[in-house]
Amino acid sequence: MNLSEILSKKILSREEVIFLLSLEKEEETESLFRKAREVRSDICGDEVHLRGIIEFSNHCKQDCHYCGIRMSNPDIKRYRISDDEIIKLAGFIYESELKPLFCNLVKICIIRVRRLPGYSGG
Repeated sequence: MNLSEILSKKILSREEVIFLLSLEKEEETESLFRKAREVRSDICGDEVHLRGIIEFSNHCKQDCHYCGIRMSNPDIKRYRISDDEIIKLAGFIYESELKPLFCNLVKICIIRVRRLPGYSGG
């Protein structure tokens, strides 16, 4: 495969992604990193983007091997936050003007969703 040809594409095939992830020569990886920096700069600029994240729980019934909160990981301290804590944190993030707000809900946790005071969204 031709590295420069692959790096000039906007959409890559699975094989091309595997090829890029398998690069070992320093000049090839530097070309890949240079292209990654160029794409990031074109899309995001050189700004730092802060986002508010609320992770409701790290209890999960899935056992994805790559994931640190997988069900079979015995070394993680598990937690769940209450509905009131979620609303309080969301309000704090909203007032701090951290946009967007991401809420991470793993596959075992179910909560009731209430509207934030002053929130007029959908």
